[in-house]
Amino acid sequence: MRRSIRFFLHSTIACFIVLVNVLMIQLIFHAPMPVGGRVAGLQLRSLFIPGQAIACTQMGAKDHCQILLFDRSLELTMNSTRSEVKQCELSYAGQSATCEGNFHTLIIGGWMPVISTDSTLGLTKAQIETLREQYPQRNLFLHYVGEDRLQRTMTGIAIAAGILTFLFGWLHFSEVRLYAGFGLVVFVVTLIIAHGMIWGLGYVD
Repeated sequence: MRRSIRFFLHSTIACFIVLVNVLMIQLIFHAPMPVGGRVAGLQLRSLFIPGQAIACTQMGAKDHCQILLFDRSLELTMNSTRSEVKQCELSYAGQSATCEGNFHTLIIGGWMPVISTDSTLGLTKAQIETLREQYPQRNLFLHYVGEDRLQRTMTGIAIAAGILTFLFGWLHFSEVRLYAGFGLVVFVVTLIIAHGMIWGLGYVD
């Protein structure tokens, strides 16, 4: 009987790990910070363009990025380190503007900067509104799933991780306080990581 329970528990843990990995991969690919990208996003006053839409190449010490807006290329040139954007310039349709980078706009300790400027680079209000519809300020993953539902799901995953850890310890160890403590630690750590992943989606109003 105990062997059957052990097999069922191990199978459940394996399925749980696969499910969590799939969800985490979805969160990563829907976050504004692109995998392998150089910037987390571009902020032109009230307009936010996620880094997923921006293509960048590195040439020497500088990064050259571009995005096509209304059949014209918006160019970004910057010189940055892992924690600071030293030089930053934007150009579009014959107009240029200085910009700055913030590594902590979307997520504390963010590994890519959000580039921002007070200039509209000649874009009209109508054009900005069109772009706001094209690049929703709300992350699409959160838009369809819902922030509250996603937070409840993550809390449920953390609880499930804690319970599975407790049951795993119950089957393999005799000290109750040991596996109960491990279950509690796994629950707390999973909860923190999960909500950190949600925060990294960059919900912007």
